[in-house]
Amino acid sequence: MRVAGKGEASILRRGEAQRVLRAMIEGRLAVAEPTVDFEGVRYVKVEELAEAASSTVNTLLDEMESAGLLLSEAVASLAVCPKCGSHKLIIQLSCPACGSARLEKAPMIEHMRCGYVDREETFKSDGELKCPKCGKTLKGVGVDYRRLGTLTVCTACGGRFPSPMKRYTCSRLHTFEEAEVAIRHVKAYRLNPAKRGFIEGEIIDFQSILKKAAGEGWTIQAPAVLRGKSGVEHHFAFAVWNEGRDPSRNPPDLLADALVSEVEVDSNQVFASLAKIFDVKPCESILIAVPKASEKARMIARSYDIKIVEAEKVAKVEELVTAAISECMKRREKDSLRMEVEALSEALRELGEPCGERAAIPESVRAGLAELDRQFFEGKIGLEEYVRRRKKLLEPASQDKF
Repeated sequence: MRVAGKGEASILRRGEAQRVLRAMIEGRLAVAEPTVDFEGVRYVKVEELAEAASSTVNTLLDEMESAGLLLSEAVASLAVCPKCGSHKLIIQLSCPACGSARLEKAPMIEHMRCGYVDREETFKSDGELKCPKCGKTLKGVGVDYRRLGTLTVCTACGGRFPSPMKRYTCSRLHTFEEAEVAIRHVKAYRLNPAKRGFIEGEIIDFQSILKKAAGEGWTIQAPAVLRGKSGVEHHFAFAVWNEGRDPSRNPPDLLADALVSEVEVDSNQVFASLAKIFDVKPCESILIAVPKASEKARMIARSYDIKIVEAEKVAKVEELVTAAISECMKRREKDSLRMEVEALSEALRELGEPCGERAAIPESVRAGLAELDRQFFEGKIGLEEYVRRRKKLLEPASQDKF
């Protein structure tokens, strides 16, 4: 097994990187495409996946490329300030001959017969084009004159030139000449195929872990996107529902958020997760901290009765998450049985069977009830069927007492 380099290991321990790489591995993000506007370069889809701000995502993508995890391709080039890199530029124009800012754009005409060149405006006379030099009336383009395109004209010195002198000022008030303008390449990013196998072994595949741990009957979402009571959608590592519970109508039985840090998961990360968890209101929740949680983070989680699973290495996550799910399943099964027993007690009260009157029930009915109890507790019949049949068995006994 190849050992991750220092740069790779550092990036792969970041939750934002894990979420983006997992999306690329699973095909949910084939290419990280940029959008460019006056506010800058953004990777909107990556921001959503990483749950991070634009500036964080731009730096993250560059770092993942430097580590060899991603490949990039330049798809645009921007003129930027050579001092601060700002793309917000104001361009001031001036005459290269006299330095005046009194400039105009003008279409130019050449009278082919005498060779006079000037602005089209100077040729206009009484609705016709007439050469200011020789006085001849121009007949047509290509016949006796031609258009030379548009030039910049200085109204101060009369100079004509194809391009004025440019001076730039950026949003931070740095000024520089055109020759000093820096070029910034805007990139699109994709997964490096040569690193795919390595990445798959380093990032957490909760889908596979849960399929092994939860078994049949449990509904799994990994990753999970759930809408909270506030109406806001939150991203989680995974969510699990017990058998028979509709995810569209019920909160998860178990909800997990994965927190990844280079050194240790801090209290701010835990508070951010708690806010999401409280909005969704699952039955149980766990926080997965890689490589570990700070003491303050542990105290905060414990104070809110949230279990923290700490894994030094990604490979350890599977073992710890499997154990946590197993514990949850046992608790949920006990809760389910307790609820069934409570429902049964309520049903028996409705049937009106005081314990002291059990002796008055005929032997044949008691035998039928015992068999019915056995079938119910062995799971062969459900609660509704159990109550219906029990009521039917007891009806003759109730009639006999009168």
